Amino acid sequence: MDITRFVARFKARQARGGAWVQLLLNIGIITANIKLFESWFESFGISLSTMLAIGVFGYLFGTITIGFLDERYGVWQHENAYNSNLNPVMRKIQENQITMITAINSIGKEARK
Repeated sequence: MDITRFVARFKARQARGGAWVQLLLNIGIITANIKLFESWFESFGISLSTMLAIGVFGYLFGTITIGFLDERYGVWQHENAYNSNLNPVMRKIQENQITMITAINSIGKEARK
């Protein structure tokens, strides 16, 4: 196996796994902080189980909303474009795709005439 392919797969798997671990750790941190301030929440009449539900739901709702807005306004597209400009191989692939799409569109226009 090619070492660069192995390293690329390793990095991709580590990044995906790291994202899942971070999600679980964040939920754990939220839970621990809520437990830490349990007496303070109870002074307002909010039970621990209610606060845990609010905290975890709020975290998930917040992160999903941020992800949706990121997707909607295309920040991730700018990130990908920037990263691909740093990679000459990816830049060449994109240039070839643009050339191919332009050629296909011109053939389509000729066929419609």
